[in-house]
Amino acid sequence: MLFSIKDTIQETFAWIGAFLNLYFFILPIAPFRDFLKGKINFEDIPATKTSIIYINCICWYTYGELVFSDQLRLSYIIGSIISLILILIYLYYEIKKYIFDTLLNIGILTTGTYSLYVGLTMILDDDLIAGKICNISYLALSFFPGQVIYKVIKEKNYNLINLRTAKFAFYTGILWVIYGVLISEFYVVFPHALQIVWSLIQMVIYRSYKKKFPEIGAKDKESNKDNTLGIENEVEEKKEENSNLKQEDDDKDTNLKEKPVKILEKIN
Repeated sequence: MLFSIKDTIQETFAWIGAFLNLYFFILPIAPFRDFLKGKINFEDIPATKTSIIYINCICWYTYGELVFSDQLRLSYIIGSIISLILILIYLYYEIKKYIFDTLLNIGILTTGTYSLYVGLTMILDDDLIAGKICNISYLALSFFPGQVIYKVIKEKNYNLINLRTAKFAFYTGILWVIYGVLISEFYVVFPHALQIVWSLIQMVIYRSYKKKFPEIGAKDKESNKDNTLGIENEVEEKKEENSNLKQEDDDKDTNLKEKPVKILEKIN
């Protein structure tokens, strides 16, 4: 009876954690959407971060297979699919500019995915090694929240921190840590404990800097608003200018049509 209750608790925590993970897999879609809408340039697409997320998802999916965790497998196979779609979108537009680089990247993506999955699940077949690789891939992902924290401290701008994402990371990390403790898997506990620390640091810095430097955050918001208004005004001015040019062209065409043609008389 006691084992059944423990099993139910750990499954519940894992399923909630797997559901919350979807937020982090959907989040990278935003810059790709902005690119497709023409709001950012191709070079601004976070291709490196998306690739690391994809590798991390593949690692955790294989680890989930080795430890027989349905939650890890389902969560990270969804993350792998979303990341792969984003990478393919990037490669589709990259091939128009850099054909050789794109072909090389496709080769690396294909062979790398196959080698990673087969190597971990069939050749090594060792959940301890897979767990270590998962932790290494997560450490690579830790560079990005660390980078955000560094920029916030340097610029004193708390708006660089996405508070909602930090909260999601905090609560999701707690769920996975509890799950890892219940199933006695250190390699599940460690990276998610680190995730809790990163998110907690971000939340503390956000609230601390918001109190200390409220004017910087306000200026940043106002600056973004002014930039947006400036872009909108520029677009409207261009539309008006194009409309005026079109009207002038139409007037010229009309004048040409209405202008009488002088007929030369034959010389008798």
